[in-house]
Order: sequence, then C-alpha cells, then structure tokens
Amino acid sequence: MRTYRCWIDAEPEVGDVITLSPEESRHLGTVRRASVGDPVLLLNGRGNQWSAEVIELSKKAVRVKVTGLDESLPRPLREVLLCCALTRTGAFEDLIERSVELGATAIRSVITERTVVNWDTRKAPAKLERWNRLAAESLKQCERLWLPGIEAPARLADLIHGLAVEGFLTIVLAERSSDAPPLVQILEAAPQQSIALLVGPEGGWSDGELALFAESNLQRASLGTDAVLRSETAALAALAMVMASNPQSN
Repeated sequence: MRTYRCWIDAEPEVGDVITLSPEESRHLGTVRRASVGDPVLLLNGRGNQWSAEVIELSKKAVRVKVTGLDESLPRPLREVLLCCALTRTGAFEDLIERSVELGATAIRSVITERTVVNWDTRKAPAKLERWNRLAAESLKQCERLWLPGIEAPARLADLIHGLAVEGFLTIVLAERSSDAPPLVQILEAAPQQSIALLVGPEGGWSDGELALFAESNLQRASLGTDAVLRSETAALAALAMVMASNPQSN
C-alpha cells in the first residue's frame, strides 16, 4: 500500500485529528483516490514528519488522525543560501523546485542592474504565496523535511550587507574569469562554514556590481567551464557542488 505525503501547517501530537487544507484534501481524495484507513505522512517543513491515517473523506475535506512521530531531523548546522538574480517566471519557478530537491536552506532573489524582469510590488504577496506553495510541493516529492525560506527580491547592495551581518561566506559566481578559483577549491577550504551563492542575471554582472564585490571583499568562484550557462543552470550546478561537499545535506 502506498503512503502519501501531505502538507500541514501545525505541530500535532499523537492522537490529534487534523483537517487537511482544501488543496491537500482535493489532491489526496480526488487525484490520489485515497480511502479511509489509508496511511499518510504529514510534514510541515520544520524538520518533523508524522504518521497518520485517513479517518474521513468527503467532497469538502479529508480528516486524518496522527498515529506517531515518524521522523525528526534537526535544522542543518551549515546553511546553504541560493541568491539568484530574478529571471523570467517559468525559469525561476523551476529553479525554486530544483533548489528544494538539492537541499538549499533558503532561496533569495536579487534585483541587479541587468535584471530583465519587473517586480510588481502589488502582485508580490500572490507571487510569494505561489513560490512557497511550489517549494512545499517539491519538498513533498523529494522527501526532504526542511522547507527553505523564500523572500521577496532584494537590491544587490542590501543583500550583500545582510549576508555579511548574518556571517555567511558569500561566493559570487564569475564565469570566464581567469583569476577566479574553482568553486570546489573554495568549498574544500571552508567545509563547515555557511555558504551564500550569488548568481547573476542572463546578461552577467555589470562593471559597477563587480566593483561592489571587490569593495565588499567577496569571494569569486568559477564552475570550471568555458561554456556560457543560463543563470538557472549555473545556480543549480553550483548548489549541487555545495551540497555534495556538505556532510549534513539531508
């Protein structure tokens, strides 16, 4: 019998009865065609997963009863932030889903001088809600337990300042740069330090932004290829390298 994973926004106790959200209820009851008595796993993106069983199915809602704590993982000691220039909607949403699969602990979008997407603040709440929903769906599918935080786009200078205050080792991807060491070399020298990967837009970093990196003493790195990579491709390749070097990549 297949066990389904469902998203909840709660910290339940054994014996609690939970009514799933309309979206989760519809997916479990209509799409997955679950039945009363079927086992489910509940997760909330904060490190815990509970076992439960379906006790009631209706057109409006599905109710489940918590039977135990199935798994619990502490938050990773080594934070891995992916800070990527905002790109077109479809590509950026795909980046969010893949980043969750790879294990990023946070995803922060950046507005740069060559960002081609206009961020409409009026639509920001709906956009962020969609991004977080996509991340939650990806978390369910890839069977991770920690949901990365996703924030509204920040200006580059503000982001760099914030990362410095938080104590991250910020690494700027600088392709086709003869003086930038390979990313793997930098990671070997900082095996336990929390990492923030900073990935530029399709048109690359501007001269002013490169000067800002130098003034901020940021580490530059190369992925070791002469090919021109899409922003999303470079971001995922770099993230995969970081997670491969991370002993706590659960």
